[in-house]
This record gives sequence, C-alpha cells and structure tokens, in this order.
Amino acid sequence: MKKRFLSYIQSNLQVKKLYIISSLFLIIFFISHLSYSQSDLSYRYYFNEFNADSTNQNKLHFRLENNNFFKNNEYFSPLFDGYTLLGYNIAPMLVYYVDSRFRLQAGFNLLQYHGLNTKAEIKPVVSAYLRLFPNFDLIMGNLRGNVHHKMIEPMFDPELQFTQPTETGFQFLYNVNRFSADIWLDWEQFILQEDSIPEMFTAGISSNAILLDFENGWKLNFPVQFIAKHIGGQIGNRAVPVQTHTNIAAGVDISKQISGFFENFGFFGYYLLYNETTSSNFIGIRNGNAVYAGTNINMKNCLFMLGYWGAENFYAPKGCPIFQSVSHPKHDNIIKEKNLFTGKIAFHRQFKSYLKFSLAVETYYDLNDRRLDHSSTMNILFTPYFY
Repeated sequence: MKKRFLSYIQSNLQVKKLYIISSLFLIIFFISHLSYSQSDLSYRYYFNEFNADSTNQNKLHFRLENNNFFKNNEYFSPLFDGYTLLGYNIAPMLVYYVDSRFRLQAGFNLLQYHGLNTKAEIKPVVSAYLRLFPNFDLIMGNLRGNVHHKMIEPMFDPELQFTQPTETGFQFLYNVNRFSADIWLDWEQFILQEDSIPEMFTAGISSNAILLDFENGWKLNFPVQFIAKHIGGQIGNRAVPVQTHTNIAAGVDISKQISGFFENFGFFGYYLLYNETTSSNFIGIRNGNAVYAGTNINMKNCLFMLGYWGAENFYAPKGCPIFQSVSHPKHDNIIKEKNLFTGKIAFHRQFKSYLKFSLAVETYYDLNDRRLDHSSTMNILFTPYFY
C-alpha cells in the first residue's frame, strides 16, 4: 500500500510542482499589497536578549513569551513520514534585575498541541543571567536556546522551537567586534543509580568571525559550528549502548548590501562532518560528510533561498530529518547518498516590537528519487514586556 502511494506521488510530481509554485506566487502577491516596518527578515525569532541597562537596577518586570504555530511537513521519503504540528507555547515569567550585571527570571513554560487529548506539557523556567566580563555573559538554568543558537538546519532543526522549546544547563555568550560565539550544554535527561533510561545531553558551539567588511557593502563571514549528542551514563541500567554523535560544519558566507527594493543578497557554502566516537555503531554508520551551498536574496520583509545539499552517510541527531541519511526516529534504514535541491520563501512582518508574524514555504527535491517534499510554517510571536 505504501509503495503504491509513493508511486502515485511520484507520478503526479508535476501537479505538486504547480501547487508549490502557485503557493509561492500567492504569497508574493499577498506581500506586495501590504505596507511594512523594518524587521528581521528571517522567519526565525530571537528574543530573551540580555539587557545590561543600568537603569533596570533593583527592578521587577513581567515578561510573556507566546508562540502560536502551524507546521505542516509533507514528506514522502522512505526514511521519515510527514506530520503536522498545530498548537501554542506560552511562558509567563517574572524578571528581577539586581543590577546591570545580574538578573534572575522565573516562571513556567506550557506547550500544547491542538487536538491532543492529554494534559499540556508544563515545565518550570528559571534562568540566572550574569555578565562576567564586558561582552561575555553566563546563563545557568533555562538557556537562550533553539533558534537562538543560529545553527544551520542540517545540524539543528528550527522546528525544535515548536517541539522542544526549553533547554536547560549552562551557556556562555561572547560578542566583541567581529567575533561572536555561543557555547552551551543542554542536559536533556538526568538519571539516578537504578534508572533504566540513559543519561542524555547535547553540547554545542556556534561561532562566527567577520573576516572582511567593506564600506561598499560586501561582507565575508566565516562561521564554524559544532554539536555533540551523548547518550549513556556510568550509572543506571540502560537498555541502549553508549553513543556520542558529533557534527562539525565550517563555511563561508558572502553578502552584499544594496539599496532599493532588494536589501541584500549573498552566497553561502558549508562542509560538514559526522562521526560516532564510541565503538557501539548503534545506528549503522560511523563517519559521514556533506556539502551545503546556496544563495539568498533579502527584501524588506522577505527572504528567498535556493540551495543544494549533497551528503554521504550523514547523521545529525538534532538536525532537520529531511537532510539525514538515517531514518527517523527508528534508525532502521539508511540511504547512503542524498542529493537535494532546496528552495525557501519566508515572509515576516513586525507590527510592534513585541508582535511578529511569519509565513514560510520550503521545498526539497530529491535528485536520486526524483521526489518533491515540502513544508509550510505559519506562526505569531507575542512577547510583551511590562515594567
């Protein structure tokens, strides 16, 4: 039955292409009839910034973070199935500024999927922000995570903001002149002596160096990213072997600022490596590599991207499943080589500093299977701050 269904999808590829192209033109038409304000061109969101304003000393604030989302993944790969996410994430919290160097925020995070007849997932949120040195911050507790890490999608799936909105552990943030770095440890599963579940944590580094920045608008960035997922622990009675999956990506990002209807355009290229550092070989591959390259064009409120992904035995536990060579989540099937053409159009409108709307369509054409997968995302982000 499944094979007949996939054959039907492949035989109607032209119809699906027309559907995607029509959707893109409708989005462009919608965009062209609106007026905008200046805003972040990406469909990703960055909040929870550390404001070291000395005027906030000894003050108590209230902050609300609310993300209402719809994500529809139309995937037809033998490695993973399509699915739809529809729900909301809300996190009310109190923020106490001791002084310009330290703040403490506490509250809770509630994640609920519409149509799921179970209780919402509720987790406490406690974060201590400390400015150790100028341009160098430490966060302990709940991290400034997920899309805030600014990792590329094959390494770190942006969808995690909808499925796993909280990360806990510690994080160092460094930002000075032409270099920035985000170093973090997310402790995902704690175990006791007799537990039958494994210990799990993820460690990562996301850095960027601006190598060249000319007055005529050209800029050259050198991003380096690393992530390691560990499953194991020395105590407990776990049923799975010890695993440590590591990924590293290094690349170049060239952009040019322009005036007029288009704000900038750019090109990017990354080389990625995968390695399983333990002897278990649990998923069936030990080493892999990939190339990720493309171009993008930014308008005032819109982002267009075209890219190519070529991989051999590549696996990233936190990455978007569409880029992986291993089936998700069972790890019971491997496709050694993957070659994808990717396309994205994303629209973002900021109504207020605390109110943003995003709409994105992403397509993935598998050159080996001649198959078109696609996904669409829509969400409203509401983050008021009360003094």
